[in-house]
Amino acid sequence: MHLKDGKYCTGSRKGIWHPLSPQPQLTDVVKAHRHYATLKADESYRKRVTWFCNLPGGEKKVVVEYQGMHPGTSVPHGNAKHINRPFVRN
Repeated sequence: MHLKDGKYCTGSRKGIWHPLSPQPQLTDVVKAHRHYATLKADESYRKRVTWFCNLPGGEKKVVVEYQGMHPGTSVPHGNAKHINRPFVRN
């Protein structure tokens, strides 16, 4: 569902949008946002962060999910040019 020209619509990838009937109230719609990240040292270790807008009682709350096994070591820092030791946050 997307908000197009002030109306909530359903549609396809072809750009054909059909307005919902009846239109939901703005207070009845909860919008979910997601952020995905992978670990540079191991692409199979993933993080997904989800947060919501317009969720009563859900402000300032997030869900953080990790998938895979952490490799236990880090890769050298992106600015390291002459060292091969892993980056350690201090």
